[in-house]
Amino acid sequence: MTATFTRGCGVAFAMSLLAPAAYADLSAQEVWADWRDYMESAGYDVSGDESASDGTLTVNDVTMSMEMPDAPGRVAFSMSSVQFTEDGDGGVKITLPDTIPMQLAGQNEEGEDFTATVDYVLTAGSMTASGTPENTRYVFRATNVAMDLASATLEGEPLPPEMVRMNLKLDNVTSVTEMKQGDMRGYSQSMEADKLAYDVFFDDPDSAEDGAIKGELRGLQFSGDGMIPDTMDSENLNAMLAQGFAFDGTFTYLSGSTSITAQSEESRLNMQSSSRGGEVAMAVSGDNLRYDISQKGTTLNIASNDLPVPVTLDMENASFRLDIPVAKSDEVQDFAMSMKLSDFSMSEIVWALFDEGGKLPRDPASIALDISGKAKVLFDYMNPKVAEKLEESDQPPGELHALKINDLLVSMFGATLTGGGAFTFDNSDTETFDGMPRPEGEADLKLVGANALLDTLIESEIISKDDAMGARMMLGMFAVPGPDEDTLTSTIRIDDKGQVMANGQRLR
Repeated sequence: MTATFTRGCGVAFAMSLLAPAAYADLSAQEVWADWRDYMESAGYDVSGDESASDGTLTVNDVTMSMEMPDAPGRVAFSMSSVQFTEDGDGGVKITLPDTIPMQLAGQNEEGEDFTATVDYVLTAGSMTASGTPENTRYVFRATNVAMDLASATLEGEPLPPEMVRMNLKLDNVTSVTEMKQGDMRGYSQSMEADKLAYDVFFDDPDSAEDGAIKGELRGLQFSGDGMIPDTMDSENLNAMLAQGFAFDGTFTYLSGSTSITAQSEESRLNMQSSSRGGEVAMAVSGDNLRYDISQKGTTLNIASNDLPVPVTLDMENASFRLDIPVAKSDEVQDFAMSMKLSDFSMSEIVWALFDEGGKLPRDPASIALDISGKAKVLFDYMNPKVAEKLEESDQPPGELHALKINDLLVSMFGATLTGGGAFTFDNSDTETFDGMPRPEGEADLKLVGANALLDTLIESEIISKDDAMGARMMLGMFAVPGPDEDTLTSTIRIDDKGQVMANGQRLR
């Protein structure tokens, strides 16, 4: 999570705050004060000319700006006028301009100066607020919400539309947010939209390089909540977490598709992908950082002059989960990681590259790994200054104390490997295993179909008989025949002296 993302969330909240029935009278001045206080606590400089008349507060020439925390430069949002009108039923109607420009100015990685104006465009947008200053609910609706690149310059030279463009658009958006004031600002939010469409293109006239990304997501939904300190240093996530910052949100979609084209002097790429939906969940607090990503029904088509043939890949399910501690501690903390690719298959034209005779089984492949353990975090590695020092020193941010293999699966070409195990690690002994903390524990493995696979590889002339014999000898060192046909099992054990044994036979 970068500082730019964190501060950018402040603008997103201000743009999409929302609410239905009124709980009690809420004044226009109180709603504007809540907006301003929130943006200022996120690091923005906020200004505007206020005038009030007959229950309407008008704020003209509104600007919200800040220095970019991740690179030299500045970002600013401007609104010609925002009106807060008390509706007589205890609520406030908020009227935003149809177009809200965002100006960016800074330097790219090559040190070149750039500017850009991105228009935030609302079509048939409406927003209301109700409740109390301590518990305010906002409702936002719009037929379309779009972000368009209006203009850009590089080293003072304008970039024409045929050189670069960017457009993102949400259709039929509804968002509801509830803000609660206390020792910290708490919020909960839900959002849904029919479709997100995106279109990004660039063409470098000084070279043969160009690229484009175009696609859409349908049936979008988001729900999340969090806590925000009154003041926070969004350049330092560890400091924010220590102050109580927290976020937990889940984004889902029903289907998606993307088309990517890229070209340079040496290569060309054309790629299309589609899916039957997915989910992205993220949570961060003073205890841990968690990502949980999944997608189903994925199809990928790739054509490139770097590949001998066009490639088509299909995968029924793909997922990745990471749960790690974030703060320095003298105590060991839990962590977990898992990944799964199930029912992975390739087109026949890809198979023919190495198995023209069709000898290998075409059954879909699956790979899964699920591990958990305990580690000690030695540094606040999410502090940018600390992270920079760690990168320069090549010093690891923590110590591994325990690792458990909850699930291991590799199934492909008619053979299947499964397993599990658990190990502890002695961080005071880094000599026995050449710089690695000494492990102790055991793992059980089972391999089914290995000999049949080797026979098929020989028949397909993918490997020679000598290569297969060497593979069988290697398997014989680590495994013993299991109770079923063409089954091998192995128990790998490491004792407290660093001795490594396979099925009781010492290997080290």
